[in-house]
Amino acid sequence: MPEGLKLKIADIVFSIKGEDDIKGFSVENEYTPFLNADEKPDVVLKVKRGIPSNTRYTEDEFTTPIWAYCRFDDKRVFKVLSSNKNRHPARLLVLKHDLKKGEIIMPKVNKTKNILLQNPFAYPLDQLLMISLLPQKQGILIHSCGFKYKNKGYLFIGSSGAGKSTLSRILEKKNGVHILNDDRIAARKRYGRFYVYGTPWHGTAGFASPDKSPLKGLFFIKKDTKNYLQRLSVSDIISRLVKYSFLPFWDRE
Repeated sequence: MPEGLKLKIADIVFSIKGEDDIKGFSVENEYTPFLNADEKPDVVLKVKRGIPSNTRYTEDEFTTPIWAYCRFDDKRVFKVLSSNKNRHPARLLVLKHDLKKGEIIMPKVNKTKNILLQNPFAYPLDQLLMISLLPQKQGILIHSCGFKYKNKGYLFIGSSGAGKSTLSRILEKKNGVHILNDDRIAARKRYGRFYVYGTPWHGTAGFASPDKSPLKGLFFIKKDTKNYLQRLSVSDIISRLVKYSFLPFWDRE
């Protein structure tokens, strides 16, 4: 049997196995801390090779310059596109409706046996699947840096350029502070309370930890000429969370 990948991100375990002629997978450095989970997988993916030249399934329901989404029968399909002009898929993620099982379909290569494939789960398929999964598990992916201090988790949420990576570099120098991620944080409600998790999808500062912590505070950051704190209303917090979160807008449910 080929060597597969087992990743754990935000307490969700992914098992990724290749066909018999695939020796295994190489992964980027940021995934290494998330490898080798020993729990039962929540999501099982099989990697196959050979994208049909006429693959369309149905008309796309949601499109971007680099990927598209559609559904057919009980399947959900994400297509990573070759280019904005050439809309033929370079990779496919075909999932059952409950997102627990699926296939990653890669292009064929000339050498057919005992090859080491690059991470088939890499961007954008990893984040698209996580964005789809988290709302089903009382969770959300947030555009935020996050850190753990005295076993309490704090998020500093903002758009690109708001200062998340800069703040992470400053906080890293403080005793007792552990940076979870400087750009994308997963949050989930588990066991009656909210937890924040590091993810592999870091920003320019490069922080990516598999650790988690109970959520203690949310802060929305913006650049200004002075430092200050302003308490926000619940409605304002919710509207900002929606703005700075990665939601499955392609899924009406």
